[in-house]
Amino acid sequence: MAQPSESDLERSARYERMWEFEMEAREQLTGRLQFALGLLTFLASILGYWVLKAKDVAALGPFPGGLAGVLLVASAIFSVLAARKFIAGATGQKYGVVPTAKELEDFWQSQREHFTKFPGAEPAEDMADAALRTFLVSNYVKMASLNALNNQARYNALHWTTVHTFWGLALAAAATLVIGLAAWAAGQ
Repeated sequence: MAQPSESDLERSARYERMWEFEMEAREQLTGRLQFALGLLTFLASILGYWVLKAKDVAALGPFPGGLAGVLLVASAIFSVLAARKFIAGATGQKYGVVPTAKELEDFWQSQREHFTKFPGAEPAEDMADAALRTFLVSNYVKMASLNALNNQARYNALHWTTVHTFWGLALAAAATLVIGLAAWAAGQ
């Protein structure tokens, strides 16, 4: 029985590590999405509070009330943008997984049966082993590439979720400051 060459084993191990790296990156992204969801929830609660207090804000007068309203609307727009990016980062990706042990064994058996049809060639088991190694390497390459593309799209969506959330929070804080100063100046 022919032994696999060291380069075959190294190549297979390298692609396996690439696939595992991308799967770990997926798990890290999922954890980071939890933080983004917390920020979005916080921002939504601030905006919800000011929506309930809209009558009090309008009573502050046209300038402070209008400025606060514009800031809150801009904050709401950034919140919607952040939510859209968050949803894009949290859903829609189909990750590639390596074949199960049963699928690999079935593949090896089918290859062994195929190669027994060629008398005088290398032993069918050796050829089936070589075909299995090639199959595994090609699957690791395909799945690692797919997972890398998915992770990159999720990283990008998470980045823009963070940027939009930051601006939404900054604008909501500015509106809160305007409302607080106007209320303090009015003696309320």
